[in-house]
Amino acid sequence: DASWNNTTLDGNTVIGGNVNRTTDGQTRVEIVNDNNRDIDELTNFGLNAKWQITEDFNVNIDVSHSGTTSDFRNGLLWANIAQDANAETPIFDSNVSINYKLNGLNLPDVGFNQGDAFSDINKVVVSKYGIYPYVHEDSLRAYRVDFDYALDSEVFSSVEFGARYSERHFSKKRSVFEYGTDNGFDPDETPLRLTEDMVDVVDWQGDFSYFPSYLAIDVDSALRAWFPEGVPQPVTTWGKTEGVLDAQGYENGYGWTVLQSGDVFEDVLSAYFMANIDAEIWDIPVTGNIGIRMVNTDQRATAIEFVGSDPDLAPSLGAQYIEDDIGIVNNLYKPSIKGTTYTDYFPSLNLSFNVSEEGKYIRFAAAKVMSRPPIHRLSADIGLYLSDDGEITGSSTNNPFLKPFYATQYDLSFESYTEESSYAIALFYKDIESFIQDVEILNYDFAGNGFSVPETYENPTTGVVNNTVNGKYTTSLNNKEGGYIRGVELAYSHFFKSLPGAWSGLGFNLSYSFTQSEITRLTDLGGGSTELGFPGLSENVANLIVFYDYEGFDTRVSARFRDEFVSDQSAIENQEVNYSPELVIDYQASYNVTDSLGLTFQINNLTDEPTRTYFGQESRTGTIQYFGREFYLGFNYSM
Repeated sequence: DASWNNTTLDGNTVIGGNVNRTTDGQTRVEIVNDNNRDIDELTNFGLNAKWQITEDFNVNIDVSHSGTTSDFRNGLLWANIAQDANAETPIFDSNVSINYKLNGLNLPDVGFNQGDAFSDINKVVVSKYGIYPYVHEDSLRAYRVDFDYALDSEVFSSVEFGARYSERHFSKKRSVFEYGTDNGFDPDETPLRLTEDMVDVVDWQGDFSYFPSYLAIDVDSALRAWFPEGVPQPVTTWGKTEGVLDAQGYENGYGWTVLQSGDVFEDVLSAYFMANIDAEIWDIPVTGNIGIRMVNTDQRATAIEFVGSDPDLAPSLGAQYIEDDIGIVNNLYKPSIKGTTYTDYFPSLNLSFNVSEEGKYIRFAAAKVMSRPPIHRLSADIGLYLSDDGEITGSSTNNPFLKPFYATQYDLSFESYTEESSYAIALFYKDIESFIQDVEILNYDFAGNGFSVPETYENPTTGVVNNTVNGKYTTSLNNKEGGYIRGVELAYSHFFKSLPGAWSGLGFNLSYSFTQSEITRLTDLGGGSTELGFPGLSENVANLIVFYDYEGFDTRVSARFRDEFVSDQSAIENQEVNYSPELVIDYQASYNVTDSLGLTFQINNLTDEPTRTYFGQESRTGTIQYFGREFYLGFNYSM
């Protein structure tokens, strides 16, 4: 809880005010130092064999295996303000007052009554350390055979057909280690007093100069002082979670590390047939292909389901003794495998009409297509909860029943090519059948949808037994409404080859697209109900590249502009927000010193363009992030 005064509202959204900590509140300003480590490994190998059976008949066989391992360790060190950091038992300074006023896409106005203390080593103490690894393993085995048979036909030049079978296994493992607390000082896990060699004072510069200075903490130095015998390693554990028989001293519940760990299996069998076209229609050469692809998918995910708080009833609902990595046992959950099997058919047609000997073409394409959800979205990290009044609620940020993003798309273009220039005008239309959307389903029928939940509950206060009540289920599903995406694309390229000498290396590429969509969704983030557009879609997108390429030296400047769009951001939690328009300029140069040695220099985001987000309206600021310019210098050498 907090005390609010002089609030500024934008509709139902608070965009400014004075916030004060109350006696039983937890309002505070934290100094958080991240210590992230990411180790990725990739293995990839395959075997390919080609066999020309006859002059007209060929076969291609391919066997491959790929695997990745990602170990991302998200380490956080929290520091808070004490009345006196040098005291034998530091006392948390609860005199917290914060003033702020959001300024839309510009930096906010902020003020802190403790501002001077943020850089004072006699006030700042480390109160908590936490590390939250994400370990992913992803492997794929694939077997493919393709046949190609040449035809003696005035319409079809050849036919191609084949099949592919793949087995994919994705696993994720969550773990945790925490020490101390970030909303006060833990008397049993005492805070760390900082010394001069552990910190640097950071002073804000430029547009941020009105922000108070703060202490940047050397995380490794602080941890060595706090844990002289070594920092304990994170573990996958229940901790003190409902159903645990012996928490082994844990005071916090970490059941999410067990529930969010698991496996996804995806087996895909596909087959296709395609006829390649090489014909003439009214003396106009026509090339292309027509075909169909069948795809059968079998996807499954491991799950651990909560079956209710009654240990006597739990065994009849399938509960088992589930042990974590350190021997803590929980008896209110059951393991299961959830998933679905489905088969799709995808016809396609591609035609190219050579309407002029001067390099002019009309192209048409029509196809039914799909895009699978990222493999981690098929995880079954389901959490079910039973409140004291018997209401069942649940949540799953992922869903093993998710199906692909489906669309039927049509493209029509006119293209022209000469020795020095080329241009294209293209129209496109996509009929979106479904897409993945996060939803909240009220009065969800948990039992009817395969969840093992108790039919009754006992009120812990009154002892009265009543029937359980279905509550809200938060999950992701395939939205059935769909809609269209349509637009036009323009592209032009020019090479000044006719200019004399070194000037002939000049050129530029220019492209522009205009896109519309009828697909919208509602969100409650930011306060009130706000309409969001289709994720990732900008109405206007433009690109310009000016380049010079001559005798081994290449240099170019590229500018990319896009209108506002909707996408995810990682803040306190994963959020779908609006991104403001942006213009990003990059520079690159390369030079071939010899036939074997090449040098490359690159600057990304030359103007230090920030990324700005907001919740439905620009006045409701989301984040303003400056990532700075990135400089790269490299070389390549071939033998």
